[in-house]
Amino acid sequence: MRKLRPFLAAVLSLTAVASSHAFGGEDFLATDIANWHHADISKRGALAAQFSDGAAESICWHADYVDSYGYNPLWWAQGAATNPGNPLKRLKAALSAKSELGKVHFDDLTTVRLAFNPGARLQQLTLDQQKAAQAIAAARTNPVAMVAAVTTLNQVTIAMAEETSRVATTRPPRNAVELQMRRYLSGTVDGLVFAAETNDVAMAQHLLGVSLHAIQDFYSHSNWIDEPSRRKSTYFDSATNNWTAMGNLALYTGTYETPTQTGVKSHGKYAFPCAVMNQPGIRQVLDVGCGAFSPIASDPTCLQFKECKQGKSISGASALGVKIPNNALFLAPPGINLDSTWMAEVGAKERGIVTPQYKPIDAYRTAESEAIRATEQWLRRAGAAMEKLGKGAFWRRVMTENSVGGYKNPSAAAIAQWEDFSKLGYQFVSAGTYPPKASDMLEQYFLRLRIRTANERNAGTDADIYAVVDGKPFLLDNMPVKGESNLKKAISYNDFEAGDDNVYLVGPLDRAPSSLRIENRSAGAGDVLLAAAQSFANAIVDGVKAVADGIVKFFKTLAGSDPDFVAQNKLIWKVTELPQGVGQSQDFTVSLNGGDEGNYELKGNIRKTADVASGPGGSPAVSYVVRVTQLRCIKESKFDRLSNSDEPFLLTLVNPLTGSTERKLLGPYNDVDTGETVNINFDFPAVTVPVGRGIITFPVSQWENDDESGSQRQEMLNKFAGDLDAKANKPKVDFIDTLGRALAPDWKVDNIQAWAFSKGDVVRSAQVGSFGSIGWIEGKGAKNFSLGSLPSTGIRAQDLENMTGVNATSSVVMGNRPLIGLLGLTVGASLLGVGLLRLGRERSCLLVERTLGLASPEPLPLEQVERQLADGELDLLLEVVVSR
Repeated sequence: MRKLRPFLAAVLSLTAVASSHAFGGEDFLATDIANWHHADISKRGALAAQFSDGAAESICWHADYVDSYGYNPLWWAQGAATNPGNPLKRLKAALSAKSELGKVHFDDLTTVRLAFNPGARLQQLTLDQQKAAQAIAAARTNPVAMVAAVTTLNQVTIAMAEETSRVATTRPPRNAVELQMRRYLSGTVDGLVFAAETNDVAMAQHLLGVSLHAIQDFYSHSNWIDEPSRRKSTYFDSATNNWTAMGNLALYTGTYETPTQTGVKSHGKYAFPCAVMNQPGIRQVLDVGCGAFSPIASDPTCLQFKECKQGKSISGASALGVKIPNNALFLAPPGINLDSTWMAEVGAKERGIVTPQYKPIDAYRTAESEAIRATEQWLRRAGAAMEKLGKGAFWRRVMTENSVGGYKNPSAAAIAQWEDFSKLGYQFVSAGTYPPKASDMLEQYFLRLRIRTANERNAGTDADIYAVVDGKPFLLDNMPVKGESNLKKAISYNDFEAGDDNVYLVGPLDRAPSSLRIENRSAGAGDVLLAAAQSFANAIVDGVKAVADGIVKFFKTLAGSDPDFVAQNKLIWKVTELPQGVGQSQDFTVSLNGGDEGNYELKGNIRKTADVASGPGGSPAVSYVVRVTQLRCIKESKFDRLSNSDEPFLLTLVNPLTGSTERKLLGPYNDVDTGETVNINFDFPAVTVPVGRGIITFPVSQWENDDESGSQRQEMLNKFAGDLDAKANKPKVDFIDTLGRALAPDWKVDNIQAWAFSKGDVVRSAQVGSFGSIGWIEGKGAKNFSLGSLPSTGIRAQDLENMTGVNATSSVVMGNRPLIGLLGLTVGASLLGVGLLRLGRERSCLLVERTLGLASPEPLPLEQVERQLADGELDLLLEVVVSR
C-alpha cells in the first residue's frame, strides 16, 4: 500500500477537490444523498419546510452539484459520455460558471464595515442628478436624446426620495458576512421573481439549491459556532430576535481564494504534492536538498515542501468504503472548515474550540444541525416573500413538483439549468463584487441580457460585443480566454454564433439601468496589421526574456542571490481581549522558528490610544497602535551561503480588517548572530476598529537577505499585503484574436430581453426591455435601446432576515410601450420631478409613494411633446436642478 500512496493521491486529486470547498462527503466516491452533506442537509431542511419528497430532492441535487460543476473533473468528463453529439458542452459550462460559483461558498469574508455612511448613496444620486441636468442642456435640439435624459432625471429624482425614506429605517450590515448574507437572500428572491414570470419551476428549485449551498456553508466556514452561546441558534434566529446583540459579534469566514495572511484564519486547502513529499525517503531527501545551506532553498518546490511540513494530515476519509491511508491527504495550510466529520478533526482544533467535553465530532454535528435548521428557515422565508408578492400559486408548485427526476439520474431539465446558456439562474445568487469591499454600497444593480442571434447563415460574428449601460462598457463573453493557451481557446465558449440563445450578466451598476447600447467592436485591417506587428515583437521579447531568465536563474542558483524564506506567523487580537483603558498596552511575542533557517522572536506591544464615541457614520470605535520593539535571534541559520551571520528582514502588516491595512518592511539587519537582539522601536500608524466586534491581525513573514534589491523587497511586501500586479494582469495583444474579430464582423440579432435586478438592500426584479427584429449590427456599428423603470417590490433584504415588515406594494412594472407612450410617461414624470425638487425630502417621499400607486399617466400626443421641447418649457426643470 505504501508504494501506491502517490498514485492514490493523484487519483484523489480528481475527486477530493469537489469536497474541499464546502460541506463535502464522508466517502469520496459514494453516490447516495446521505453521503454528501449539502444534499442531505438540503433534503432534510426542505422536508421540514413542508416540501414534497420530489421537490426536496430537486433542491438538494442543485445544492450538492454546485461543487460538481465548480470543482469536479469527473463530473465534467461524464458529460462527454451522456452527450456524444456535443462532448465538451458540460466542460464549457463548468469553466464558464467557475468564477461565479466560487462566490457561493461563504469564504474570504473578513472585512469589517467600520461605519455605515447613510449619506453615500444620496451623494451619488445628487451627482447623477447633476449629470442628467447637463445631459438635458446638451440635448435641447435633439428630441430623442432629450427624452432619454429626462427619463434618467426622473428615475434619479424618485430614487432620491426613496433613499431618504429608506436610510431612516435601514439596519446596516456591519461586516462582510452580514452584507454577503443579504446579497444571497435578495438575489435569490430576485431570481424567484424571474422564474415565476417565466413559469420555470426547475429554475426556481435550482436557485433555492444554489442559495442553500451558500447559507449552509456559513455554519461550517465561519466562526459562528465558536461561541458556545450560539450553538443552538441560527443566524436567522439572532437577526430576528436580537440584531443589536449581533453587532458585538466579530464574524468572519476562512480565507480560500484570498491570501491567508490578509484574513483571520484559513479555510484549509488540499495540498496534493504533500502526499508525495511526505513519503518516507522522499521527505529525508527534501530535508537535505531544501536545507539552509542549499542554493535552491527558496525554489518554489522547496517553499511548497516547507508549507507541507506545517500542514496537517487528514485521517478518517474513505473511497468506496476503503479507508484512505494516513499521510495520503494533507491540508496545507490547515483550516477551520467543518465540512465533514473527518475534516472537523483538523478544523475544530484550528478554531481552538476542542475541550474534553466538546470534541471535533461535536463541532461537526453543531454545524450540521444549524445548517439544517437554517435551510428550513430560509425556505419558509422565501415562501413568505413569494406570497407577499402575489406569487403563491407558483411557489406551491415549487414546493410540490419534482424537476430533477432522481438524485442519481438527474433530468434534462435539471441539467439544463447549468448547461443551457440561456438559463444560468445561479447568476442571480452569485452576482456582485466578491468578497465585498468594506466600502461597498448596500445595493448593487445588474442587467441580465438574453440575446438571440438570428438562426441563419452568416448571422454570427467573432467580433467583440459590448453592452454599454448608462455609458459604462461591459464585454459580453461567457468565457473569455483571449491571449491564453491554444488548448483553452479550443474549448472556450464561442459567443454569438448563428442560432445562439445566451444570457449575459452585466454589472455591478451603481443605480438602476436606464439606457443600453450594444456595440459591435470588430477589428479592421489596420487593427490586424498592428496586432501582427505587436505579436511579432512580443514573441521576440518573450524569447529573449526566456533565455535571459534562464541564465539569470542559473547564476542565482549558484550564487544564491534570492532571499531565503525563514518563517511566517500571525497574531490575532479581538478588541474585547485587548486593554480597554486609553494608554494601556499589552506585550506580545511572535515566534519565527525556521529550524535550520534560523529561530527568532519578534517582540512588541499593542497600545490603546483613543475612544471614538462617534466614528464615521456614528459607530463607536477604538484606536490602537502596534509597536515593534526588538528582534531577538535565538539561533542563527546553520548556513547562510557566503556569510557567517544572518541578515534578516521582515514583511509586516497591521490589518484591522476595515479595508485599510498598514504595512512595513523592517530591515534587513546586518550581522545578526545567535543570542543577539536588534532594537527596532517602530510604531505603525494607529488603526481604528469598531467597539466590541473589531479584530486586528498582525502577520509577519521573515526572510534572509542575500543580493536582492530594495525594490524586490518592496514588491514582496506588496504581494504579502495582497496587492495585485496590474502589469501581470494586463492582456497582451494577440494576432489570432484580432484576426478573428476582423473576420465576419457583421452580426444579425433576432431579439434581446433585458431583465434588471438589485441586490443587498431593496429587492427589485423586473423586465425592463424586450426588443425584437433588431436585424444587423454591422462591424464597428451599434444600436441604442431605452430601458424601462425598475420599481421596488416592497421587500428588503433585512426583512428576509427577520421576516418582519415584509409588505408588497402595488407598483406597476412598466411594460413595453411604443415611443409615444414612453414620451408621455417620461415628460409627465419629469414634471413630477420638478415638484419633488421643490418639496422637502419628507414630503417628497409621501408624494412618490402616492404617485406610484396611481395608474400610469395617459401618453401625450407626439406633437405636443415636440412643441414643449422646442418651446423650452423644460428650462424650469433644468434651472431648479442646477441651482441645487
